[in-house]
Amino acid sequence: MFAKLVVLVATFGGLVSAWTTVTASPPAPTVTSISQCNTGAASCCNSFGSASTLPGVSTALSLVQVVLDDPNINVGLACAALNVGGSCTQAPVCCTDNDFRSVIAIGCNSISL
Repeated sequence: MFAKLVVLVATFGGLVSAWTTVTASPPAPTVTSISQCNTGAASCCNSFGSASTLPGVSTALSLVQVVLDDPNINVGLACAALNVGGSCTQAPVCCTDNDFRSVIAIGCNSISL
């Protein structure tokens, strides 16, 4: 058991850092298409919804060591960049903060393609 713990600490030791508190506001609700997303790259997420109700959010936030100021802000989980002309069969979104290793995007609005 101790050997496994040492390996786990050694493996994830480089990822240990202070937790970050994120204050994010979603893009203006008038953002409805990918061309109007000027807060950052549009994303295609596996799931999208309120941070307080979407399953898996607390786990994702723990992985990237982030605490949200507003638990009701919309987030996307397992997101990838989405380019103009690209396709997304899950949840196309425009987010203000998607710098969390594609695990979670914060401050999101749904967009149409």
